[in-house]
Order: sequence, then C-alpha cells, then structure tokens
Amino acid sequence: MQRIKRKISVYIDSKNDEDGFTLLSSLLRLMMISIVLPLLLFALTKITVLPMQSSMSVHQLFFIIQNELYRASEVTYSKNQLTYINEEGNNRIELYGNVLRRRVNFQGHEVYHQNVKSFSITGHPEGLKVTLTLLSGESYERILLVP
Repeated sequence: MQRIKRKISVYIDSKNDEDGFTLLSSLLRLMMISIVLPLLLFALTKITVLPMQSSMSVHQLFFIIQNELYRASEVTYSKNQLTYINEEGNNRIELYGNVLRRRVNFQGHEVYHQNVKSFSITGHPEGLKVTLTLLSGESYERILLVP
C-alpha cells in the first residue's frame, strides 16, 4: 500500500456536478416574489391598533386629573362634576354631551376626552373614585388621591 503525502492547506473541495441557477429558475423566483409581496403589504395595512389607543388615552386622562388634584388648594365634587381651585382659578371638569371638558373660571372649553357615555365621582376613604364609561361600552375606574 502506497502512502500519499498531502500538503497542509485550507481549501474547500467542491463538486462540479451541481447545476447553477438557470435564467428560467431565476425568473420564476422573481415572479413569485412580485406576486406575494403586494399581497403581504395589503394584509399588513389592514392591521389596526385602535383598542390599545382608547385604553391609553383614558389612563392618560386619569394621570392628568391626578396631577391637577395635586396642585389644587381646594377640591369639591358632586355626582358628575369635579371642582378644584389652583393658581389658574376655579376649575371644573364635567361631562358636556359626549365630551369630558375642563372649564377655568366658568369660561372656555378644553376637551379632555371624547366619546364619553358617563362620568361619575364618588367619595372613597383614600380620595375620590372616578368612573368613566365610553360610548363603546368600555368602563374604567380609578381612585384618585386628594392631598
């Protein structure tokens, strides 16, 4: 038996019996991509994220009201109105039609949230319990601390 001495080198031995890409296979792949890509883009445009948006806007509303109450020197409430006094004057948050609005010194009209069905405030041992129901039927409840 005869020994063959190999040279030490790094290379990849490739087989030459494989066929490469043909023009026909490349055109077929290009045609499949051009058909699938517009359908995929159309399907992606139909995805919506609306439910999360309404939830976040209500949580932001509660955050804004809580900050207003922290700055207030006096807070009073009735069933569906929140009145407080701060450096801007006499403020009131109330339901006006389907809009929750804020008025300063009984003037103006700053919209806090739209599409509101009901807004109610009740007393709670830790502060005020605010309940907000949207026209879509979603109901949110938060206890706001009154310093």
